[in-house]
Amino acid sequence: MDTCKRVEEALGVEKTNEIVLFMNGLMKNRGVTQYVHNQLSLLDIPAWLKDAIFTATGGRIDVNGKRFALEAGKLYHEIVSHSDEDKEALRGQKAYSENNIFEVIETMLFPDIIEGISYGDTLDQRKVFAVEKYLGHNIIIVLSVGGNRNPNVTPQQIVYFNNDKWITLTKSGMTMREILYGSSKKRRIIPEELNEIKRNRVTVAHYES
Repeated sequence: MDTCKRVEEALGVEKTNEIVLFMNGLMKNRGVTQYVHNQLSLLDIPAWLKDAIFTATGGRIDVNGKRFALEAGKLYHEIVSHSDEDKEALRGQKAYSENNIFEVIETMLFPDIIEGISYGDTLDQRKVFAVEKYLGHNIIIVLSVGGNRNPNVTPQQIVYFNNDKWITLTKSGMTMREILYGSSKKRRIIPEELNEIKRNRVTVAHYES
């Protein structure tokens, strides 16, 4: 089953068609839509995935009552920032476009790996975690959990890695936090926190129907 069909099966035909219209609109209007919070709600987070997120974050992120959604401004920024094939190749990454949105959604709904990132520190402010999936290339999505007035969990960062780069990065058991932010001057990489992330990491088993 291909990616679009998996998403359609999970969300339904009507919502799948709405996603296409949402993406076309946000690209045309540079990340601006008429949706509440500028977000398209997708579905309630399934119970098994809520439990996996809770475990992967050491109980720090509880997404009960939350829904997965797409935030137009963030998506537009990520797509524009990662659309140049030559620039992405220099970083060992792959370019992507709005046409890859169903891969992004499949990674959110059916991740292979879930890890904590941060829990409302001064840099992120919101609680965030990461999911990863292999779909011919490795995709990492950092997801931000909305506050009390926003019930949505939305992608805030999307990175596509080519296979060689991913193998190099993960050979030593690096966390997604290290992979994404290891060279950042704004983030402190504390060994004790990394060890906790590794202990809590959830690897999800998927069974093809």
